[in-house]
Amino acid sequence: MKKKKNEYAYDFNEDKEYYIYLNACRKKIGKKKLMIIGENNYSNYDEWSGYVNQKYSCITTKSLVAFKRHLKYQIRASGRIEGSYSAVLLPLIITWVTIMLDRFFPSDAINNFLCIIIFVYLFWELLKNYFGDTKKSLMYEDYLEIIENIIESRKMKENV
Repeated sequence: MKKKKNEYAYDFNEDKEYYIYLNACRKKIGKKKLMIIGENNYSNYDEWSGYVNQKYSCITTKSLVAFKRHLKYQIRASGRIEGSYSAVLLPLIITWVTIMLDRFFPSDAINNFLCIIIFVYLFWELLKNYFGDTKKSLMYEDYLEIIENIIESRKMKENV
């Protein structure tokens, strides 16, 4: 079942927030992704952090602490993905590419060319996914920093 607008946990649509973050960090994104962003088109990091601050300033402290836990979980989960790419998948792909090139190398040039294209494509997809996950974990870390600042400022106000 597809979730309706604002039915995301903590009002945090990961894809939309990720595109807003990329746009604020001056990364090039497509027209379809710009349509998802809508009016949340920020040109720099300060504007984006102000948007996040304003968005979560009216939420209770208890909900913010729960959201903070959610963000920490997302950071840990993305770290596991990065670790699996570097520790397991890349050595396996390199070994597989070496074996396949040894097998097809003595054959004709067309097979060699097709194999090289396939290997380059697979390697490119792995690298693209690896670096995409890294950018998402950076977004979670920045979100976490802003949420922690909101919680800390509320605690300071309560103590005064």
